[in-house]
Amino acid sequence: MVCLVLTGACETDPVFYIPGEPVPVVYAIFHDHHTTHRILVTKSFGAEQSPAEFGSVYDSLYWKDVEVEVRLKEGISRKWIVIKADRVQASHKDSGLFLYPEQEYFEFHRVILDTPAHPQLRKTYRIDSISLRVSIPDHEDVFCQLKQIDSVDIVSPMYYQTYLYLVPEAPLLFIWAGGHAWSEFDVAFEIIEELETGYRSKWVHIQNTQTNESAFEKYRQINITYEEFIREVLQQIEDDPEVKRRFFGIINMEIIGGDAPMVEYMRYLRGYTDYNSEGYTNMTNGFGVMATTTQFIKDSMSFDHETRRNLINENRLRKLRISKWTRPEGL
Repeated sequence: MVCLVLTGACETDPVFYIPGEPVPVVYAIFHDHHTTHRILVTKSFGAEQSPAEFGSVYDSLYWKDVEVEVRLKEGISRKWIVIKADRVQASHKDSGLFLYPEQEYFEFHRVILDTPAHPQLRKTYRIDSISLRVSIPDHEDVFCQLKQIDSVDIVSPMYYQTYLYLVPEAPLLFIWAGGHAWSEFDVAFEIIEELETGYRSKWVHIQNTQTNESAFEKYRQINITYEEFIREVLQQIEDDPEVKRRFFGIINMEIIGGDAPMVEYMRYLRGYTDYNSEGYTNMTNGFGVMATTTQFIKDSMSFDHETRRNLINENRLRKLRISKWTRPEGL
């Protein structure tokens, strides 16, 4: 990952870069259900040669001497925990112009939020705030501090609910509290296909993104109507003649929430570049972003008897040969 975004060019096009002193660029996204957290510290590109010439040079990407300090403020005791992040080198860097073979980042291990067996039970441990300080010789410390995002509090479907009801008169209703600045919602419906050689699963996804502009301040709500579901099934499932018949499988849902810095950063594709000052950063004395996210997953749900009966008898779905109501044994 680098902070520079390059436009494609043919041999006669100029390569744009601006010589100058590099600036620290820091990326840190803290997920409240993760126990391993990573921080990427790089530098803006300002070499005297073009990026194509300097892209494989280590000093074009990373700083030689860096210290990363993370402070976590406990929600109950209000005490600050000081952590020195470890420097890590990994060999799974994505390919691209900058060819240094190893990805370098900083890492620490810590619980930010305990996960009780039931999401409606009181959480016994939670981090309230996070601060990050990056120290580089001959540069002012890069600093950011923010409050940890609230976790997803699911309202509908209820935690122990396993069957979902969808008919023309009643949509599927998904409600969760938290009022996150950004919420990404995905519900996946499994369609199992029977072939001569066995079974395979296809998935129909219905997704929605909500930000601060949502009509609801303290909670988020998604309705999936009967007509919307029929439309998405017909668009995402092809009429394959090799399929003998289909039937409905499980239903999974996933909700990802992000805080205000995440929303602002996402408005600007990749944030700062050396030749475009428009972007977003919440780092003092540097570029980049620090943000927090959360996630909720509820799986292994299914349609109830009445919903399956209505869908199997739906004329618009007959060409898909949905003729079984339940999953085959062994799947």
